[in-house]
Amino acid sequence: MILRYGNNDQIFKKIIKLILDDMPSRLKILGENIENNNYAAIKFISHQIKGSAANLSLKQLHRVAHQIELTAFENGSIEFIKNDYNQLIKIWEETEKVLREEIKE
Repeated sequence: MILRYGNNDQIFKKIIKLILDDMPSRLKILGENIENNNYAAIKFISHQIKGSAANLSLKQLHRVAHQIELTAFENGSIEFIKNDYNQLIKIWEETEKVLREEIKE
């Protein structure tokens, strides 16, 4: 992962901190829009989450965010989106722990 940032530990840690600060609010907003069946917002926010996950090669998070985005794009089942969202939250909780360990000094 760090190789992506030219082996620069400081840049890598800054990116991690940005994602740690930003992701909880994005997930909250995504959840609110899922509850309101707002497909346009679901597509937009899941796309943002997917991009953030890609920046750190967080493959599971990326995969589920991408699935949510695709389902919303196709105006698919909100129940499928809710299930994927619950999975996304669980993945984030585990990922967050690992990322916090990564920036510990």
